[in-house]
Amino acid sequence: GVPGSVSIPGPVVEPAPPAASSEPYAALPPGAEAPVLKMRVEPQYPLAARRAGVGGEVVLQVVVERDGTIGGVFPLKEGPLGLTEAATDAVRRWVYEPAKLGGRPVAVLKTVRVRFTPAAP
Repeated sequence: GVPGSVSIPGPVVEPAPPAASSEPYAALPPGAEAPVLKMRVEPQYPLAARRAGVGGEVVLQVVVERDGTIGGVFPLKEGPLGLTEAATDAVRRWVYEPAKLGGRPVAVLKTVRVRFTPAAP
């Protein structure tokens, strides 16, 4: 016999994730305080880029963790001749006052720009 309790599987409805897993926030919710840069480390200008007189702007998306350190670093706009790597190395050492939501520190995504200006010959 065929058991009568066979149900056709419908679309699985995922339960809403707990609030904590919405971190890092891509955009801070209303009322949240943005992270504030406390310590900036200047990048080392790559020798090849400096010799070639190459500069430019590297745009990175970073995760500012709850303790104010930098988690992931994702290049949005790369630079030539090692500029992206130099910017990434420097930004990883930056320290922020973390973003806060309701007085609690939260992780948040932030876009940072690192400009390399070649020295005049």
